Amino acid sequence: MRLLFVADVSISGCTGGAERALHAEAAGLAARGHSVRVLTRRLPRHRADQESIDGAREYRYSVNDAGPVPFLSSTLRNARALFGRLLDEEPADLIHAHQPFTGFALLRDARRAAIPAVYTCHSLAFEEYATRQPHANPLLAALHIMGRRGLERGALKRSDRILTLSEFMRQRVAGAHRIPAERIDVFPGGVDAQRFRPNPDKASVRKELGWPADRFVFLTVRNLVPRMGLELLIRAMAGVAPAVKEAMLVIGGEGMLRPSLDRLIRELGLQERVRLAGFIPEVDLPRCYQAADLFILPTLQLEGFGLVTLEALASGLPVLGTRAGATPEILTGLDPQWLFDEAAPAAMARRMIEQAQALVRQPPLAAALARRCRRYIEGNYTWTRHLDRLEALYEEIRQPSVDSTREP
Repeated sequence: MRLLFVADVSISGCTGGAERALHAEAAGLAARGHSVRVLTRRLPRHRADQESIDGAREYRYSVNDAGPVPFLSSTLRNARALFGRLLDEEPADLIHAHQPFTGFALLRDARRAAIPAVYTCHSLAFEEYATRQPHANPLLAALHIMGRRGLERGALKRSDRILTLSEFMRQRVAGAHRIPAERIDVFPGGVDAQRFRPNPDKASVRKELGWPADRFVFLTVRNLVPRMGLELLIRAMAGVAPAVKEAMLVIGGEGMLRPSLDRLIRELGLQERVRLAGFIPEVDLPRCYQAADLFILPTLQLEGFGLVTLEALASGLPVLGTRAGATPEILTGLDPQWLFDEAAPAAMARRMIEQAQALVRQPPLAAALARRCRRYIEGNYTWTRHLDRLEALYEEIRQPSVDSTREP
């Protein structure tokens, strides 16, 4: 099948969940013999307008980021021009969109060309923007949010089928964009279980990473933005420290909150207990999971799925998480007690202490939990399962019947 993915993110140098999901689909389907192309915008880190990546070919259009109006107009103009060139080179049997800007630009043309289209909504674009981009001007912020909401709704309604990675996101998309829930299918994400796997020699992994061998390590990997709940987690560590003498917290990631988180760590006297590790390269990420004792997901809102949760579990690392977004859908199937009672420092500290003390007092428990986490992932959350369903969906919507609910 000749597949064309359209996105606002790149499959080169994956830095977040949306990029990893797109890469897993594009590379995985290419490995199954499909012709896979990815159309996306050129990012500052890109050195060329096209690149071959793990069997897929990524093509990039340029944008003018001097402001919202030139950004949008250049996106619409340049994405459509590149789309036309790619179709001239090779027709597409199906288009799979992953984000709203490029998707909005192209899905009307796809409709006119009678190419069926699928759209995966990882999270609501306007909500993500609201949590990441604080504005001094409320009116300007409202206009930005309204514009993103309109673009996303247009892209969704021009698609034959809409996918989300969780039931939580299915309900959010249906409510926010007034789309019947039955038009939205839940396709849970997966994890590369070969790349993310347990390593029983934790001491050697820690030595490679430069982590102390004699500490109980809590780990989280998050963008340092307000919705991730990292301030609460650091305050929880102030409660954990007196009860678990050997405990330390490693926070991987970069973002706007780094200076304020650093100040908070100093204010609470946690310099020896909390380490801001910065951006963790993809090559080091599996080893970080293997070296830790517990993964913490302190998210406050908009956890559309949680690929890091799957990666940690596949690595044999138990996860404690808040009840935000789709996290309960993953963790309840393992152990409801791995969910915090509430997203508050005291509640988080209490559960972290309980789990840490149990693991310290019962060394065999860690190995047992690692096996349990691993079996759970292998039985429920592999990319193989995801790709099997995706191929079946593609074949289904390639049939000549047209979904009358899709807008022109």
